[in-house]
Amino acid sequence: MLSAQGIPTDALLTPETVSVTLFTYARNSARCVATSARQSIFAEAVRTARTHEGQNPMSTMIFVNLHTADLERSKAFYTALGCEINPLFTDENAASIVWDERIFFMVLTREFFKTFTEKKIADTKSTVQAIIAFSRDSRGEVDEVLEKGVAAGGAEPRPAQDHGFMYTRTLEDPDGNILEFFFMEPEAAEQGPDSYMESQG
Repeated sequence: MLSAQGIPTDALLTPETVSVTLFTYARNSARCVATSARQSIFAEAVRTARTHEGQNPMSTMIFVNLHTADLERSKAFYTALGCEINPLFTDENAASIVWDERIFFMVLTREFFKTFTEKKIADTKSTVQAIIAFSRDSRGEVDEVLEKGVAAGGAEPRPAQDHGFMYTRTLEDPDGNILEFFFMEPEAAEQGPDSYMESQG
C-alpha cells in the first residue's frame, strides 16, 4: 500500500527503506513541479513511520542537501575524503554521499537543486549560509582529512584553530561549501571548556 505521496506504508521501515523513499519522492516531486512537490518529504516519512503498526521508533537520519556546478567533481572530492557513493540513489542529477549510517550529503546539480525552492540559490564561492562540522577522534585525524581534501581540489581558507580544549580546521569543497573538522578533548566534552582549561592550569 502507498501513501498519498507514494511512500510504502506496509513495508518494513528501516533506515535503508526510508532513505529510498526520501530520495525517490524528492526526485519525482521535483520533476513533477506540482503543488505536492513542495510538501515536506521528511514530514511525510516520519508520519508514515509513526502510523505504521508494529514498528519501533525510527532513529533520526541527517540529509544535508548541497548544490554543485560539477557533479562528477564533487563525487571525486567526497570520495577522496573517505565517503562512499551510494549508486542506488545516484543519477545524472544527484549523488548520495554516505558519511556513515546516519549522515548523508545529497549533492545536486544546481538545476535540480532549484526545483526544491523558489528562493535565489546562493553563490557558495562568495556567500556562506552554513558551516557543517564533523568531529574526529584525534588531532591527527583532523589533519589527515584536511590533507586529503586539499589534495582532491579543496582549499583551507584559514589557519588551524587551537583553543586548547578543541582543535579545528576548515575545508572548502570545490564549490565553496564550508566543512569543519574538529577534535575536542574528552574531558572538555564532559566538564565544559572553561572547567577543563582551569584544570589544565
